[in-house]
Amino acid sequence: MKKLVFSAFASTVFLLGCQAETPVESTAPAEISTSSTEQPVLQADASGSAANEETGIIEVAVFRDGRVEVDGNKLDLEAAIVTLKATSDETVYYYREAPQEEPHPNAMKLIEAVIESGLSLTFSSEPDFSTVVTPDGEILPRN
Repeated sequence: MKKLVFSAFASTVFLLGCQAETPVESTAPAEISTSSTEQPVLQADASGSAANEETGIIEVAVFRDGRVEVDGNKLDLEAAIVTLKATSDETVYYYREAPQEEPHPNAMKLIEAVIESGLSLTFSSEPDFSTVVTPDGEILPRN
């Protein structure tokens, strides 16, 4: 029941345009490749990577065009999902650009991965994750 309530809450907040946070821990190495636009793209191996091991927090940002950043690194969708699913007992800070618009499918897939993994999730209204959106929709500075 607790997971169902959390899932319903997270889905509702997400669809209303709020963002979330959840930390991820991983010891897997990451590789950096270059996309056709010459921007680095971090790709995790099968065990996941890109987590901030020191803080237990992973910052996930999804942009209106579907781009995904994990801890400030552009990450392909599959690697981001692997990273989220490979972690436990962590917190994800989640930001989505243009929350008033329909979410990109990548945003929905990442939220589903967070929920399926049972990770803690908080939403932020700012791309620097300096705010937290409370369950009642109030935006507060992150401590």
